[in-house]
Parts: sequence; structure tokens; C-alpha cells
Amino acid sequence: MTNALRPKREKPERESYQSIAGRVQTLAVGDNTNEILTAIAEARLSKTERSRLVKLIAKATGDGVQALKGDLKDILEEISDDSTAAINAATAAAAAAGFQVVRLDTDHNDIKATTWKHAIELSRNGGFLYVAGMNLVRLKVDRETERLKIVTMTPGRFAAALEERVKFLDVRGEYVRGVEAPRAVTTSMLDGTYPTELATLSGVVRAPFYVRVDSRAKLVSEKGYHAASGFYYDAGNLTLPLAAPVADMESGQ
Repeated sequence: MTNALRPKREKPERESYQSIAGRVQTLAVGDNTNEILTAIAEARLSKTERSRLVKLIAKATGDGVQALKGDLKDILEEISDDSTAAINAATAAAAAAGFQVVRLDTDHNDIKATTWKHAIELSRNGGFLYVAGMNLVRLKVDRETERLKIVTMTPGRFAAALEERVKFLDVRGEYVRGVEAPRAVTTSMLDGTYPTELATLSGVVRAPFYVRVDSRAKLVSEKGYHAASGFYYDAGNLTLPLAAPVADMESGQ
């Protein structure tokens, strides 16, 4: 995946807790702990996991626990400073290119909430995402008919749709790169419960239509999404017909 935010040098993949714990077992008294403490700082670990690893290192090397925690704290602060500068630069570059930004160095719920926030903003006036029944959908132009069609979002389609408008940033200290939308996030977002701020899509119509508003019939002839009915008018090259179907605001027919 080509990405303008990808750094020239690649940072090795973050290690897992199990991988680092395995390395700790190879340490001996007097060994330098800076490299493994850096790995702990860069890994996505909980405070409990970090503390457990530090105690294992202390046991293996004979170093004091508090001294190791102090060294780890210094490394974490240094990485935080590097990350802030790199994130600011990457965010500015993404914004200049018209993208929203989601950082992936937070927990799953934060990533999900931020992604929903951007999806809602992008969909505010229609044209991006809609809710149709229990499904999240979007409108796409059919290449054969050149008319709009409703496409139900799957985790893969949803990820692809988000990547058109949102930049997902993988943060590793000074290394920040754009990556694909996490499938675990897009899968969990397609759970059938969607933000009420998203517009409801009742269907796509090809001709002007009437809706009943306050017991009166109102003609809808403007192209685009009609919030009161939930229908999207895909006019194409059609001209105004003499008669148009009636959409019942109560029955949705």
C-alpha cells in the first residue's frame, strides 16, 4: 500500500508481551537492559504487563526494580516527545490532503469512537454513509448503468470506504505511517447499532416524487438526498414527468 506518510526507514514491528518475556529469559546478571526496556516502551502493553516484565528483568539481571522503572519512564517520555512531533507533522500532511485522522496508538474503543466521529462528520449532509434497516450502506455509481446503487457495507468495504476519507496512523515513536483501517475495528462497528446522527436511507428513486408532509403532497424534484422521506433522488438525465409516484411518509411506500 503506497502512502505519502510512510517514512523512508521502516521501524521493526512491535513485539508482543510473550516475545519480550522470552527475551528476558535469556538475560544474565550485568547485561545491558536499554534495548529490552525500549522494546517494552514501544510495545502496546498494559501497565500491569510492563511492571511484570520489569520485575522479570530485575530478577534476571540483578538490577533494582525501581531503577529499571526509572529508566523505562525516561524512555517512555522520550518516545512521547518524538511521537508528538511526528504525529503533528503527519496530521498536518493528512489535513492538507483533505483527510481526517485516526491514531492507532490508543485502545480499541477510542479508535472506534474517533472513527465514528469522522464518519458522522463526513456523512452530515448525505453522500457518504447511510443506515438502511439493520445495515450500514453507501451509494455507489454502477459502472454499467451509470446510476446510483445501494451497497451494503462489509468489514472490507467499510474499511475501503473509510480509507477514501480517513487516514489511519500507526504511531511508533518518531515513526508514523498510514495503514489500512483495522478490520477488527470495522467489524465491530458493523453490529447493527449505528449512531442516530447518520441519515436513514429508504431507497433510490429515478424520477421526481411526492411525499406527504402535514397531510399535504409535496413534489420532490431536486437531485440528491431528501431527509424528510429518506429517499435519494438519482435524476440522471430525466426530465420532469407529468405524474410522479407518491411516497407515504407514514408507511414508507
